[in-house]
Amino acid sequence: MYKKRYKTDVASSISSGIPHQKRGQVTIFIILGILIVLVLVLVITLRKEIAIFKPEEVLPLEKGPVETLVSRCIESIGDEGLIKMGLQGGYITVPNEISADASLHLRTSPFTVIPYWLYGQNTNIPSLLEMKQELDSYIEEHLRSCVYSVVEAQKTYTFVEKGEIIADTEITENKVLFNVRWDVEILDETGKIISEVLDHVAESSIKLKKVHDTARRIIEYELRDLKLEDLTQDLIAVEHPKIPVTGMEVGCQEKEWAIADVKETLKNMLRVNIRELKAKGTDYVEFPESLPYYQSHYLWDLGDDFLQPNIAVYFNFEDTYPFSFDVRPRSGSSLKSSRLAAESELLPFICIQNWKFVYDVSYPVVVEVRDETTDYSFRMAFTVHLSRNIPDRSGTLSPATTFVIDQVGDQEFCAEARVPMAFSTYTRVDNNEGVSFTDVVDDVDLTFTCLRYKCEIGKTEYDFAGMGDIAAYRTNVPYCVGGIVRAEKEGYKGDWKRVVTEPDAQVELELTPLFSFPAQKISVLKHELTGPQNVGVGEKLTKNEIAQISLTFYKDNEPFQKINAVSSASLDELVSAQQKLEFLAEADFTYTVDVTLLDNAEFRGGYKGNWTVSWDELSTANEMVFHVLSTPEKASEEEVFEFMLGLEENSIRVPLPELR
Repeated sequence: MYKKRYKTDVASSISSGIPHQKRGQVTIFIILGILIVLVLVLVITLRKEIAIFKPEEVLPLEKGPVETLVSRCIESIGDEGLIKMGLQGGYITVPNEISADASLHLRTSPFTVIPYWLYGQNTNIPSLLEMKQELDSYIEEHLRSCVYSVVEAQKTYTFVEKGEIIADTEITENKVLFNVRWDVEILDETGKIISEVLDHVAESSIKLKKVHDTARRIIEYELRDLKLEDLTQDLIAVEHPKIPVTGMEVGCQEKEWAIADVKETLKNMLRVNIRELKAKGTDYVEFPESLPYYQSHYLWDLGDDFLQPNIAVYFNFEDTYPFSFDVRPRSGSSLKSSRLAAESELLPFICIQNWKFVYDVSYPVVVEVRDETTDYSFRMAFTVHLSRNIPDRSGTLSPATTFVIDQVGDQEFCAEARVPMAFSTYTRVDNNEGVSFTDVVDDVDLTFTCLRYKCEIGKTEYDFAGMGDIAAYRTNVPYCVGGIVRAEKEGYKGDWKRVVTEPDAQVELELTPLFSFPAQKISVLKHELTGPQNVGVGEKLTKNEIAQISLTFYKDNEPFQKINAVSSASLDELVSAQQKLEFLAEADFTYTVDVTLLDNAEFRGGYKGNWTVSWDELSTANEMVFHVLSTPEKASEEEVFEFMLGLEENSIRVPLPELR
């Protein structure tokens, strides 16, 4: 055969002088050599064709400038998008339905608008997801032109696109990550393919999530507190000589105020005072003790759980902002007093001037939330509304009243109760672990508050007005746009709801049963950490040691019930007797336990962990024991610091809290 003869000829041609018995072995080595050469040629050829890599992998010498160029463009475009978002309330491009409607935004320049996150009772807050999607689109739209403008100017590399730009921005707690997938071939000046780039990453240290969370919290609490309306009401009520509200004066000469002057004076007072408002929980300069009014009125409490270090908040109103203003009764362009002639025949010459005016005011406030670590500014705006001197976001006028609400007390305000409403009260037990039920509870105290006024409504009654298995009460309340109804009863965690008073409206309130455990029955045992796996026996606290105990039950990821107590051998018995731990009752609840052990005010130990409190055991317990870890007596500062860092992990080495 030809194939057989071919092998023989080849062997003969390369093996002259070689003994016949060796020819078979030589033939095998030659074939293997040829195969190895072919494999090497194939590998080299493939490596020349393409080299796919990620930014973090080792690249040829050309990788440095190429990756730097793309990353810098991503970072530059991302930061540019963040800055635009900060200027325009979370939008890189403000939607047309907002920018075209003057009632939905504040225009600060011919090219810049700040959308209202809250206007009247309506909110329009861009979510973090929407902001992430806008950043993605912005990077995808502008990255190509940024890279190509540099490439064309330098003429060092050529980019050949093999796929679309896909951005995936991550807004984390402390930074913004710009992840981009863009499949491009990189060619040198000769047209030779250097490599193929797929994934790129850049980041910004701007804390977008924190400033967004802060801005959102302000809107939520403005809806709840009507804080800016309250401050505006206070400024009108201070009886500035140029802003009349109500008064009386002996004299026959009519008093007169120009409405234009009244308006400008109020605008100036708002401009000066609103900027003094501070958000508790953020970075701000404290008011001096010489300004107690500002300390009590201009420090806005945004919740016990609100703490945003390195975040500052600034409130602002300028004369150039839109300002809707009306005051009644008016006489043309002026406000005038009315003359009351004395009825006494003996003193017919005595005259009395009196006046009573009501104001309707609407204006925007700009809120700047600043990340102090990066100097990043995020602005949003909301509107403020007063109707007839009363905070009112409903857009409707309050019913006519026969008095000016700013000048009366609780008794007069509550006497204007004309809106019939019904209230019912229940208990609710929900431990987030499958146990959830409600029941009727009566004899609950109801109160109604509107701004600074408080009215006692009454108590719910079982089978009220023959309504059956229900605890209810029906009565009239004063008109109020932002009223709050509270339900309270001894032995229960109270409930409250914000209401707009409407005829025949029904309000349901849910109380949570509590169980009081006396602090006198609490004890703390400390266990010294003697080794990585070993702890000592429990010992009582010394006279110089104090244990600060905190238990928190979370509901919907928010603190629902907080319990705090102090245990110490030196604690006065009277003080200890007054301490009570209010546990949630009628079910098993899991608490986050945090105990700090102090010795002469210095950290000595503690405990961190979760504890499920059995209701059956709690309701019959005579003693509650907490076990804590303590540092060795001669521990160095570094050892104490390491101990604190590993406290939660090491707390599993001591027993859980006990009920005995």
